[in-house]
Amino acid sequence: MSGGRLSAIARLRLRNGATETHTQQPETPSPPVLESVGVSKPQSIAHDRKSVKPSGKAKALRPAASETTSDSEDEDQNQFVALQSIQNAKSDSSREIEQTSETSVRIRLSRGQRCTLLGICALWIKVGSVSVYGAVLEAGEQVHNIYAPDSHALPQIEAIRGPAEIELNSIESGLTHLRDNESRNVWAPLHSDQAASFSILGHTFDYDNRSPGRYRLLDLEKWKPTITELSGAPRPAADGRYSFLPTGSSGRKSRRIVVCGRRSTGVSTFCKCLINSMLTERAASGELLHPQGVLFLDLDIKVPEYAPTATISLVHVRAPIFGPQSTHLVHPGTSPNAIIGMHFLGSVPAETSPEWMFELVNNLFDLEHAESARLGGCSLVMNTPAWVWNPESKPTEDFCTNMGMTDVVSLQPQTPSLGINLRQLLDVDNEDSNVYHIVSDVKERYSKEIEAHLQSYFHLSGLQAGRDSWDESPLTCNTLQEVSFPFRVGPGTVGAVEAVIVLGGELAVEDTCEALEGAMVALLTLDESIMGRDTVWTPEGFARLRNDIPPRGNSCIGLALITAVNIEEGTLTMTTPIDRGIMMESRICVALHRQLASYGGVVV
Repeated sequence: MSGGRLSAIARLRLRNGATETHTQQPETPSPPVLESVGVSKPQSIAHDRKSVKPSGKAKALRPAASETTSDSEDEDQNQFVALQSIQNAKSDSSREIEQTSETSVRIRLSRGQRCTLLGICALWIKVGSVSVYGAVLEAGEQVHNIYAPDSHALPQIEAIRGPAEIELNSIESGLTHLRDNESRNVWAPLHSDQAASFSILGHTFDYDNRSPGRYRLLDLEKWKPTITELSGAPRPAADGRYSFLPTGSSGRKSRRIVVCGRRSTGVSTFCKCLINSMLTERAASGELLHPQGVLFLDLDIKVPEYAPTATISLVHVRAPIFGPQSTHLVHPGTSPNAIIGMHFLGSVPAETSPEWMFELVNNLFDLEHAESARLGGCSLVMNTPAWVWNPESKPTEDFCTNMGMTDVVSLQPQTPSLGINLRQLLDVDNEDSNVYHIVSDVKERYSKEIEAHLQSYFHLSGLQAGRDSWDESPLTCNTLQEVSFPFRVGPGTVGAVEAVIVLGGELAVEDTCEALEGAMVALLTLDESIMGRDTVWTPEGFARLRNDIPPRGNSCIGLALITAVNIEEGTLTMTTPIDRGIMMESRICVALHRQLASYGGVVV
């Protein structure tokens, strides 16, 4: 003993031979109000009776403020407060967590129980099956990388079909070391000093009372019925038509699903969760319902799911993704998913001709038809943001009439609508086509999402240990991504900058060279019918195209940052993650857009 005064409880234990134990349980603090994304209301918090006390640097839940708290009560304290919301849940189920090391955690969940992540980790399902971001993941040797910044709704891992055991391990990817555009770290709780690259809500961090709205949960409850129905496969009826069946059928006819809604209502997140579900849903026989993958037509210009900003794209998705857009951008050789076609738009139709933009969209539709036929039938999911739905636009009317979709999903607030008849988007010859209306609140978007998107795109360095890796070093120091092209060349020269075109505003021909220095640009490939047509030469020797790019005969291969213009040698030096082999085989046209060019200082 240290000689200090014993408490009354200690003196009582000494008198009774330390045989008595406390029977009164400390009062569990009431759970904080959860802000859920898009869907259901907050529900009551389930409490556990058993858990494993964490070790290492992990922070346990706060004990009740009582002098009578004992070690046994500490172990009975629920480490998973706020991990899930289950109305009227009983406390007879067990949820266990074991800190196996400073950077690894093992968790056992009963059916229907969830845990919420913050940060980056590798998820290994050891027993049972779980659901995360709409995907159903079974036990096996495969490891899934989860990216969960608090700038977006935090994903929840839920045990389904029975008990599950999972293991979470830290990942060092370089993504968290990219230049911070915020005053805080979005990948870790405030004032965190733990060694792991991830945290678990209710175990290693709690809600911040000073900022109660900081952590939002990705709650899919209201979306689940629609996602489950759309993830199933259709089968032909007796008359040759296709009727859509619930999950578990073994048909092979492809679906064509368009998801629409106003910005910040969850359209992109719904598309992601739907595609994840389609890629992992299995028939009763165990076979995948969409073994050939899913085609994704993404018309979100500001923050595309797989492509760089300011573009629209058609992507063949073959593997589920678990994180916001900036965590899984597609580069050749770094992803099982592949960009089939991509067009550079630069900005929304307020500054660009809508007819021109819809022609580019129609080009992607043509690619989708050809790719689906090559794959023997492949379902399509289409993300259509608000700019597509201008009810007073003739291109919008024509576009809607010719879409021929099998299903339409509309995410809208209570009262506003898109101003169009959603049924005109459906295939008129298909009696089983459906329109799904989901009420979705407008959520505040991450203010730096475009900057984070561009940083991820330019700093993605390739694969390490089978996962994406980012290089935090400044682009001006990264000579591996730097390449120089001659620009004083004749028509038909590959591996050279054959032309420059200015989009999104007027720019005097003599100011072209100055505008290029330090600007972010798009690299296009144009066919011979476009190159050399209506061209004017700048004083430095650049071939400047004076007209807009025709909708047909062009494609975008990616973005680049112009670092130097050497007029004497006639070379243009740029930093870009685009595969050098692709560029050396292309006739390159540099597209300079005033809005994109302004982001040149963001990614350095």
